[in-house]
Amino acid sequence: MSQMNPIMPGQSAALPKPPPGGWLARNWKLLLGLIVLIATLIVAAVAGLVFFVVSLLKGSDVAERAVARAQSSPAVVQHLGAPIEAGWWASGSINLSGDSGDAKLTLPILGPKGKGKLYLIAEKRAGTWSYTLLQVVIDGSGEKIDLLASPSVVSMPTSRREMRIAIPCQPAMGCKSGMLSPAPA
Repeated sequence: MSQMNPIMPGQSAALPKPPPGGWLARNWKLLLGLIVLIATLIVAAVAGLVFFVVSLLKGSDVAERAVARAQSSPAVVQHLGAPIEAGWWASGSINLSGDSGDAKLTLPILGPKGKGKLYLIAEKRAGTWSYTLLQVVIDGSGEKIDLLASPSVVSMPTSRREMRIAIPCQPAMGCKSGMLSPAPA
């Protein structure tokens, strides 16, 4: 028969001894869970911020107008195919103050036949964007298509009439100054 020691008045009951080791040894699973949770929240916050900023850049009116210009360019459609869409990872900056500001952006664009990058530099004055650079660089070939170049007019004499054809200047055509000159007669 085991004998129990009765607690006498004025004595306290003996507390069980804690397991060996400190707080960390006893609660490492809880600490690990907190670290994983905090790391996950930080990664999610950074990813959300990046997604928000890229969406703002890509969805800006200056970027949307530039993409529309690329979509309507016959030279870009010839290289990339139709339809041309904006890619996801836009980069650059847009600085606005009221109805003035500036933008420097790089937007990926893609079509069924290929990919490219749309570079733009623009300034906003009195609510209107003016582009100083609007260029598509085709991936793979590196060919540059200037979307700001106005079509040049080439005069080609024919039998009794003169035919005027608007041809946009392309580096592949051998033009250097932005104008395509007529072939010598």
